[in-house]
Amino acid sequence: MVDYYGSPTPLNQVSNISTPDAKTIMVQPWEKNMIDTIEKALMNSNVGITPSNNGEVIRLGIPQLTEERRKDLFKEVNDTGGHAAGDLILKGIANILKLQTRAGDTVARVGGDEFALLLDGCPQSRAQEIAEAIRENIGALKVAYEGRDYSVKASIGISYGQGGTHSATGMLKAADAACYSAKEDGRNRICINPASDLFQTTDRFELAQYAGQL
Repeated sequence: MVDYYGSPTPLNQVSNISTPDAKTIMVQPWEKNMIDTIEKALMNSNVGITPSNNGEVIRLGIPQLTEERRKDLFKEVNDTGGHAAGDLILKGIANILKLQTRAGDTVARVGGDEFALLLDGCPQSRAQEIAEAIRENIGALKVAYEGRDYSVKASIGISYGQGGTHSATGMLKAADAACYSAKEDGRNRICINPASDLFQTTDRFELAQYAGQL
């Protein structure tokens, strides 16, 4: 939240948030006099990233997400319920992804709490519908273990590209950057990042892509 003239306000209601590349989040305040206030709010948010600004925009350089860091995101469940509770949640998420995808789609677990879903030839609007259904179903998922209920939320990044222009790797990077934006914007939401020329290759793919972090 940002202090906007005395009123706590979500960051996306006072600025534009974009991901020019897979390792940078850029925040452009709608009012230039808000730049110091927004930067201070980001520094106090404990996201582990130090912001910098040039008087017009604020940039946050995203560190490499290690396997250890991914596991930390699942730490609360594992600490309170043990790895058995975490495994039950992961199985529940896997079932949700299976139900929301087609036979020819690709679903993979790419980290401790990170999944990627490749939808071949899927329109962008349909990919957004699928991502929203996944987000809602994960949010509603409750796992009972040793007398206690456990639940998690999902932050989702969507990327899409053109056949013959963008590779799966490039779109995964773009989706990963969008996922960071979703987390920065408050988690439990979806952000979209097209596979721009920054991720361009000559590999031949036509995919709509989702990558989510819990």
